[in-house]
Amino acid sequence: MATDSGWVSNATSYSCGMNPVHLAVARFLARHGISRAEGVLLAISGGGDSIALMHACASLGQTVQVAHVHHGLRGEAADRDASSVLRSARVLGLPVHLERLDGARRRSNLGGRLSPEASARAGRYAALEHLRCRLGLEYIATAHTLEDQAETLLLRAIRGADLAGLAAIAAFDSARRLIRPVLEVERVALRSYLEARGLGWCEDASNLDLGVPRNRIRHAVLPELARAHPEAVPHLARLATSAQEWRDARRSERQGRLRSVCLEVRTGYWIRLDRLRCASRPERRELLAQLLCELGLQERLAHAQIALLERACRPGAKSRRITLPDAVEFVLDGDCAWLGRRSGVREGFERQLLRPGVRVPVGPHGFEVWLARPDNAASAGFQLPLPLLDLSDVAIRPLSRGDSWPSSRPGAPRRTVVERLRRAGWPARLRSRALLIENGLRPVGVLAMDAVQDCGESGAWRSLTVPAAQASGRAGAGWEVRAERVSGIPPSW
Repeated sequence: MATDSGWVSNATSYSCGMNPVHLAVARFLARHGISRAEGVLLAISGGGDSIALMHACASLGQTVQVAHVHHGLRGEAADRDASSVLRSARVLGLPVHLERLDGARRRSNLGGRLSPEASARAGRYAALEHLRCRLGLEYIATAHTLEDQAETLLLRAIRGADLAGLAAIAAFDSARRLIRPVLEVERVALRSYLEARGLGWCEDASNLDLGVPRNRIRHAVLPELARAHPEAVPHLARLATSAQEWRDARRSERQGRLRSVCLEVRTGYWIRLDRLRCASRPERRELLAQLLCELGLQERLAHAQIALLERACRPGAKSRRITLPDAVEFVLDGDCAWLGRRSGVREGFERQLLRPGVRVPVGPHGFEVWLARPDNAASAGFQLPLPLLDLSDVAIRPLSRGDSWPSSRPGAPRRTVVERLRRAGWPARLRSRALLIENGLRPVGVLAMDAVQDCGESGAWRSLTVPAAQASGRAGAGWEVRAERVSGIPPSW
């Protein structure tokens, strides 16, 4: 019978006569507006849950193709699973694809930062997404069950998850094109479905290893909880769903706050600390938790990590770097902080000559630069007067660590440009993107645009010039470097 929580149990019986597993899958697809014509890539491991999902989708007439990922980690057992999936899919007349990965090499390349299970999962989802795109299908379907949801919630809770981390497995993940049609179905119902049809499946012996935390919860903890309360597993799954619904309900509000506090770039976020500090401590923690979720760390979202990040963002915190799972790092950088997988790299841009009135695109930095007279009325985002000696050799190029800055007085030690910028209070994100303006190979100025602090039309420009007397004995007559922003978020950010 269907419980009031909506879960499908082994004893479920429907007056419509449809099989309960078929009905659960059909209801899921209808609830999320997925028509039979929309192509779905089924991730089939060969285990009972995924085999049941494959047969249910085929029986319902859903347009599906089958994918099996061979990680190359379990020898003959893995070969057996692959052969079983290929055979079962072909019996049903379904297109089937075998994706082979080198699991050991992948984990080695990651430097052991992930557990074997997490590394395999990341590789599997990447392979499935690549295949989905190549085949032109709409979704990837996995066979996570009610028990998987309860196990995940318990794992995260005992690892110190924050409230957002209790939103365990999403039934419908539009961003990743992931669907989980049997997430509200108990595992025993899927096994009974297969047994009633005389269908076999593979058992992965590694799932019996109690040294793996999830296996220990599955085989030891959940049965004890079920003995203590018959509805323990559905109630745990309901808690995870409630946390997911709570998070989804606040998504638009959080997204609005995130846009005001952060600049999203390709591999992470620049956080404007002054704006973040205007929020209350619970709000700061919620925003940081949301950023970690956006970076794919939801499964490892621990209260202690969020609290550590929140403390690092408070006024007066010392400059520090915090290493997080999956190669994510937090770096304080003056009035901002970086949270992501890298703090920015300088992209390809070679030395370019500047000519009066000729705009030179500085592609990776998102702006154009040119020479002009101060009395030229043409609008520009920024003007930098410079002591130019020879207009035939004015150039702009990326800054190198060895570039030296002219000393302020004769005989004084020369400092590097990087050191001069550091002393001038330039944060690391700008020092790494600074462009050196030189005249006859002599440095005459430095220019950078801070895309983090100002995403408006003008940008937030930073500059430093060499006084005319330091550049040489005499200064050129009235020229300036002009720059104007031409892109929303520069690629180098």
